[in-house]
Amino acid sequence: MSLRKWLVRGPFGRLVRDDAHGVSLLTGRHDVAVIGPGRKDAVPKDGRDIVIGESAWVSSNATIIVPCRIGKQAVVAAGAVVTSDVPDYAVVAGVPAPLVRTLDKL
Repeated sequence: MSLRKWLVRGPFGRLVRDDAHGVSLLTGRHDVAVIGPGRKDAVPKDGRDIVIGESAWVSSNATIIVPCRIGKQAVVAAGAVVTSDVPDYAVVAGVPAPLVRTLDKL
C-alpha cells in the first residue's frame, strides 16, 4: 500500500485520506498498565506497524488497529474492527473481525 496520499492526523498516528471511505488505520495505542494521567502519553515507540497486502480490500468504515497484517487478496468487510492478523485470501467481518470464509485462489 502506498502512503503517499495518506495524511497522519493527531499525535497517535491516525492515517486518513479524503477518498478512504471512512477507513481508519490506528497506529497508536496506550500502555494500559500505566496508571493515572501518565497513561495518555504512554505510547510504545515500536510494534505499531500495519501492513496491507497486495490487492487486499478494506471496505468502508473499517478500523485496523496495530499491530496487524492484512494478507494479500484478503477482504475486510464494511464496519469491521480488525485487531489481529488476517491471512491471505481471508474474508473477515464484525467487531472484532473473525474469519468468515477463505476465498478460492485463482
